Amino acid sequence: MADSYSWYDKNSGDKTHPVGQKKPNNYGLYDMAGNVWEWTSTDYDGSGKAKIFRGGSWGGYTRDVRPSLRPGGTPDFRNNGLGFRCVQ
Repeated sequence: MADSYSWYDKNSGDKTHPVGQKKPNNYGLYDMAGNVWEWTSTDYDGSGKAKIFRGGSWGGYTRDVRPSLRPGGTPDFRNNGLGFRCVQ
């Protein structure tokens, strides 16, 4: 099922992909799991410095491609599988 909705380590070819190449979720949103981890504005540890990122990335395991997984990092953390979602 993950193959139909998300990019992760087994199907990504070790790179990001343009949005919308997989099926949308039940809300009509694309790439909410996999492809690129998304920064959120939610505090990770209560310090106000680290923020949660969600969704998994093109380099992650299948088990990590889910919005409920909540790793975090400070704003200086860099990773080519991490970004943000622009909303209109």
